[in-house]
Amino acid sequence: MLFDSAGITQENYRIFVDFLKIKLGHDLGEGKEYLIENRLNPVCEAQKIANVNELAREIKINPYSALGNLVVENMTIQETSFFRGPRVFDNLKKYIIPKLINENVYSHTIKIWCACCSTGQEPYSIMMLLMQNFPQLENWNINLLATDVSENALTKARSGIYSRFEVIRGLSTDLKEKYLLETPDSQYQIRYDLRQKIKFQQVNLLEGFYALGGPFDIILLRNALIYFAPEVITGIFQKLRGAIKDNGFLILGESESIMGKTTMFNLPIEGTDYFTPTPLP
Repeated sequence: MLFDSAGITQENYRIFVDFLKIKLGHDLGEGKEYLIENRLNPVCEAQKIANVNELAREIKINPYSALGNLVVENMTIQETSFFRGPRVFDNLKKYIIPKLINENVYSHTIKIWCACCSTGQEPYSIMMLLMQNFPQLENWNINLLATDVSENALTKARSGIYSRFEVIRGLSTDLKEKYLLETPDSQYQIRYDLRQKIKFQQVNLLEGFYALGGPFDIILLRNALIYFAPEVITGIFQKLRGAIKDNGFLILGESESIMGKTTMFNLPIEGTDYFTPTPLP
């Protein structure tokens, strides 16, 4: 079948909107027809499907098919970089990690969850920060779980291989030379010993968090909530509260807030970007 790049109809646009809300909790809203076409036209060409309208009809018939999974993969936002949002890492270095070291001095264990980690730059940045600034943690049990809904993103994250452009976005020359090795094809790979410190796992935030190994001292869910429908956000906060320690820290994106969304976390103290849990009833 020849691909004909026909524009999407409103009826079929609604099929994709409803599909993504069910599968990911994402609220695509109105007027994003161009996004559907830009991201899914290549899927149509590769799968020999005439156009996005035909693709919509296919996933409506069988939303749990391999084709449906391809749509999810291609519609998932994967924007990230090393040490993205310097204030977050400054708070981790100055306030959060020192506090956790004092509080966990007997267990020698810190549990961190990077949700929606995309291609892995955030968890690798956190591990670099710990190794670089807290040598006393060398013999501690640092459990760093990094999750994402996209298996393609996680495959890249596990490999730890990044282009030269991806590496210079956030990594200093010192960190690059210390924690990455240049590959024969002029890319860079995270050192093996650092890669082994992080567990990457596929997780959909619409599902339960019970099997993730919590409760966690720190949960990072940055720049993800902006894509979710309001009713989905409420449920995610409920599950996050159950997955975090009473004295833990929740870190959202710089433009994200809990105002009007949940009472299960306190607003940040002035000058900080992290949220703390409210007492459970």
